[in-house]
Amino acid sequence: MDERLTARMLKTCLLVILLLTEAPAIAFEFECARQADYLPPLDKDADELFMQARRAEVTPGNTDEENISGLYQLAADKGHWKAMHNLSRRYLDGIGVPTDSGKALDLTEKLIEMNVPIGYYNMAVLLERGRGVHQDTKAAWQYLHKAASMGEPNALVRIGQHYGFDLPKEDQENEKAAAYYACAAQQNSALGQHEYADWLEIVDKNYPKAAYYYLLAAGGGINVPLYL
Repeated sequence: MDERLTARMLKTCLLVILLLTEAPAIAFEFECARQADYLPPLDKDADELFMQARRAEVTPGNTDEENISGLYQLAADKGHWKAMHNLSRRYLDGIGVPTDSGKALDLTEKLIEMNVPIGYYNMAVLLERGRGVHQDTKAAWQYLHKAASMGEPNALVRIGQHYGFDLPKEDQENEKAAAYYACAAQQNSALGQHEYADWLEIVDKNYPKAAYYYLLAAGGGINVPLYL
């Protein structure tokens, strides 16, 4: 074989090997949306009713749950999306109102009509648990992704957990998990910041960055309940 041809073939083979070993893999594409861009403005009077309910709800020793639910109802009637969310949770748990999955579903559907991200997350929870609707895990997953695509931190954390921890070890996708956790942390959510810090500490071993997000989470309250 001609020496020049042999040299050219060898050079080509080396180039292919170089491309295969050094070219970066196609990165996971994920656009982190801002939940704030989807949230409707709050009526001033409705927000005052909501704040009255929240103040009473977090006051130690306050047992007037019916009054709290009543204040949430008044705010919800004025289209206050946070009150609608909290009231739906109280109907699911039977706090200050009779347990009623149907009313929780009605409030969730109203949130979705308003295109509020947490409405889609709440629907995912209802579908996953079969509360007020037939249990449908496939539909729940779709609603969860819809909420995450709008920057809803609970949904982002849940999907991050799925890819990073829930799947069998050999199927876990750390790149996806990190992207969802990081996006949750960008939503001014103490929950998102804390869960991202956990990820950075446990998986990434990036302790300085983890400490930073733990501090942010501490500033917003680490033990974040489902209530807003």
